[in-house]
Amino acid sequence: MTPIKGILEPYFETGTEGVIWSVMPSGGTDVCNLHCLRNGDHLTIFDPLNNDIIIWSGNIDLEYERNYAPYHADSEYGQQAVHGMWVHGFQRDVTPEEWGLWFIKYYPAELIKRDVIPFPTGPKP
Repeated sequence: MTPIKGILEPYFETGTEGVIWSVMPSGGTDVCNLHCLRNGDHLTIFDPLNNDIIIWSGNIDLEYERNYAPYHADSEYGQQAVHGMWVHGFQRDVTPEEWGLWFIKYYPAELIKRDVIPFPTGPKP
């Protein structure tokens, strides 16, 4: 599978109720081009000043507990937040602040989707 090369994108709009961590491929121009991260995807994040330096690389494993905040002081409902934004999950082995910063600064990245599996080539059982 050819990796998807592009930039990190903290995608949100009315109805998403928070940021959906995504990758915008090079040459992509709108939401139809976005690739939302899912557990099991493989992501590599590069230094924005030197694409030969890898900042982080690994399989996406989002958790949904850190930085949880109620919507209102007396609310039983809430969501995760970072850098003043409601979000959907944080990478388990990265601090929420660092994870969010990479996206709001649009770091260069390379994504390999988890569900892209080569078509089997042999006889059918």
